[in-house]
Amino acid sequence: MKNLSHRLLAGLLALALLFSLSACGSGQALEEYRQSLISAMAGVQNDIATLSSRMNAFDGAESSLGGVTDAIDACADSCQALIDLQPPEKAKDAHARFVSGMNRYLDAMDIYRNLFSSLDDLRSEKSDSLIDTAQSYLDDGAKELAAGTELLDALE
Repeated sequence: MKNLSHRLLAGLLALALLFSLSACGSGQALEEYRQSLISAMAGVQNDIATLSSRMNAFDGAESSLGGVTDAIDACADSCQALIDLQPPEKAKDAHARFVSGMNRYLDAMDIYRNLFSSLDDLRSEKSDSLIDTAQSYLDDGAKELAAGTELLDALE
């Protein structure tokens, strides 16, 4: 599980990109959106850190599955909160990239949720392949988040 948690942490680097969003003088609606985006992203980042910690602490016992699945659900909820933000018109293209990135993160959370639904699934031969697929989704999501950040920064 340590390898899996390290892979999740790699996704945090992309999320940190969003914290580099600077304030701009191009309008109050855009600034409010940026602040909402930063707040929503902080929630995603915090929930991914919690999930990583719980995966790292996972000892293979049935009793510890619930903590991991609860963290997966929290990650999915925070991703959805970012998706649900309403951007101003000029930021819609950037927001579409953020939505695409968060949807890839949600795809990864679905894989983790299915994988951690039982110990049998975790011990199956398919688990490594599923983890690789989830990591690919996280990597794709990180690229979309970076692209969205570039588009948003270009609005200044």
